Amino acid sequence: MERLTPSDLAMLRAEDAGWRQAIGLIAIIEGQGLLEPDGSIRIDRLREHIGGRLSRLPRFRQVLRRPGLGLGAPVWVDVATVDLEHHIRVEPLTGSGDEEDLLHACETLRRLELDPLRPLWQMWFLTGLNGGRIGLFVKLHHSAADGMAGIGALAALVDTEPTGSSHSPPDWTPARSPTDLDLLRDNWAGKASRLLTLVRSLARPRRLLARFGEQVRVMWQLLAEGPAPQTSINRVVGPRRRLTVIGGELDWYRAVARSTGTKVNDVLLAVVGEGLRELLLARGETIDHLVLRVMVPLSLHDRATTQGNLGAGMLVPVPIDTTPAHRLQLVAAETSARKSRVNPSMGTGLLRSAPIQMLVFRLMGRQRLSNSYLSNIPGPPVPVFLAGARILEMFPVVPIIGNITVGVGALSYAGRLDLTVVADFDACPDLDPFRRGVERALSDLPSHTTLARVSSQWRRPTTQATSSQEPTTQPIRTM
Repeated sequence: MERLTPSDLAMLRAEDAGWRQAIGLIAIIEGQGLLEPDGSIRIDRLREHIGGRLSRLPRFRQVLRRPGLGLGAPVWVDVATVDLEHHIRVEPLTGSGDEEDLLHACETLRRLELDPLRPLWQMWFLTGLNGGRIGLFVKLHHSAADGMAGIGALAALVDTEPTGSSHSPPDWTPARSPTDLDLLRDNWAGKASRLLTLVRSLARPRRLLARFGEQVRVMWQLLAEGPAPQTSINRVVGPRRRLTVIGGELDWYRAVARSTGTKVNDVLLAVVGEGLRELLLARGETIDHLVLRVMVPLSLHDRATTQGNLGAGMLVPVPIDTTPAHRLQLVAAETSARKSRVNPSMGTGLLRSAPIQMLVFRLMGRQRLSNSYLSNIPGPPVPVFLAGARILEMFPVVPIIGNITVGVGALSYAGRLDLTVVADFDACPDLDPFRRGVERALSDLPSHTTLARVSSQWRRPTTQATSSQEPTTQPIRTM
């Protein structure tokens, strides 16, 4: 019996408070081998390939059951069969099939609710993309996986060679669904185990007090920094999003990090800081002595993990009123000092408490701890193939909640480090200034390399990549 962990439950409580929780991935795939001469996609081949890998992905063949009162936390339950026609669909792009059309389609699909009576994932293959290529949008509920676990799940679906695995995938047999009596017994057994642990800890009061003191210290460190500055990027977010993607070369980020004695994540923070600077300047806001706070999640996962949420968080001050190079040095000094203080308890501890979780998410619309969000996820270091077709680029789609209207996801893949900016549709009517700031930082930071700093294999570098259209309310066409 697999109950949701406190970290997984936090995702449900965020959704209960009104903040929809799903993580996503946008990918560009070579069409050769997957497209018929008339441009239609060989969807049966893709469904067969992905269906054959479900034995490796428990969450992709389980539903989330919320037991009644007294039966304990929600539990993952195997389904008898997975309806691949529901979970794996085709969505033709409208318009000219450019980047704008792709992002618009992904945002429209992102807003669709996942069916709670089915496994909490879906993927759409988006046909009609320029250059005979195929778009892919994958959506997975955050309670099933965080970013690192999501990439682990992707690894189970792809191969490092175009031929894929030659052996037949193992079958899987669904486990029996627990009865209410099973859940009741398991719930009380868990309570008894936790009570026994508490009694044993009381026999070691010094250790117990030390652990409690550590939890208090972690919370105090968060609160002692004072409130984050108030700017226009901190407004209550609505249900709609704008997406823009920015391509880059991983070796360029590494070269900058080497030449400045910093880390790749520091370079990312400096780059994102320049985007935020330009956004605020375009809005006519003062940036004198402005230091924004960016939340950076830290994964505690093993790389092979394909499910669950496990991580901590670190708030990083990012000075805005300075150059990208100077900002990089200041950020690097801060992250170095703060990493030494990060403790896994920041992702557990007091925040494991159900009442505290519910209170936190109820107050997210008025929080003053963070101004923005940056998640950096390491992806496959080599090219990978889905059903024999090479994946060219991948862009993560992170959720934004509360009053954080701009969040950034970064994903490294096969020598690239690509960014997705996710912004509230109404609070961010124009993301062009943010993009310009990022691209200028990519040009200004010292890398001592001649690599193209902003590039893309599937679009012109000058293409504006903002999904500025209002998401359609028309039904999604599926096959």
